[in-house]
Amino acid sequence: GILRISNNASLTSLNGLDNITSIGHLDIYNNAALTSLNGLDNLTSVKESFFIFENEVLSTLAALDNLTMIGKYILIKDNTTLTSLSGLDNIESDSIEALHIYNNNSLSVCDVESICNYLADTSAVIEIYDNATGCNSMEEVKEACIIGVSDITAEPVFSIYPNPAKNKISVTAKEGVIIKEVNIYNQIGQKVLSEKGINHTFDVSMLRQGIYIIELVTEGSEFREKLILR
Repeated sequence: GILRISNNASLTSLNGLDNITSIGHLDIYNNAALTSLNGLDNLTSVKESFFIFENEVLSTLAALDNLTMIGKYILIKDNTTLTSLSGLDNIESDSIEALHIYNNNSLSVCDVESICNYLADTSAVIEIYDNATGCNSMEEVKEACIIGVSDITAEPVFSIYPNPAKNKISVTAKEGVIIKEVNIYNQIGQKVLSEKGINHTFDVSMLRQGIYIIELVTEGSEFREKLILR
C-alpha cells in the first residue's frame, strides 16, 4: 500500500504510526511543522520508493534506525533544516535502486554506512547536489566515507590484490614482515572478518559491497589500508 503524509501545517511528529513495520510506498512532504519522524521507529521495510521532501523544519531522520530495506528509490530534497542522514545507516545498500539527494541547504553529513556502501557500487544511480559542504556532490560524500572509516597507514607495509575486489583478496607483506592476523572492519568499526595464521588469501564474498578497512597485525604493530568491495 501507499502511505502519504503531506500538506499538514500543524503536524510535528508521526506518533501513532508505531504499528507500521512495512509499507509499499512512503511519501512525506510539505509538512511545515514536522520536526522528526518519531512514530516510524518500528518501520523495517519500504518495498518500493521512499520520498522525503519540502519539510522545512525536519531536523532528524533518527527514528528510521530500524529501516533495513528500500525496494527502489530514495528521494530526499528541499528539507532546509535537515543536517544529517543518520537514521538511514542500517539500510541494506543492495536494496537501493537509485539515490537522489539535493536542495537540502543544511545537509552536510551524508557518509552513513548504507550511503557509503551504495556509492561504492559502480552501477549505482546517484544524484547528489546543492546541499551543504560535505554532501554537495558524490565526490564529497565518497571522500567523507573514506576519511570517516579510520586512519590509514601512511607508509603501507603490505599490499592487497585485487583492490577493488569482489570474491577473494590476497595480502602480501613486505619482506621481513610476519603476518599474525588479518582483520577487516566495516565503516562503523565493527570487525566483520578475522583470519589468523599464514594463509594470506581470504574469501570476502560474504561481505556486502562497500568500503572497508583491512588491518594487518604483526609483532607489536598494526597496519591499515582501505579495501573496496564491489
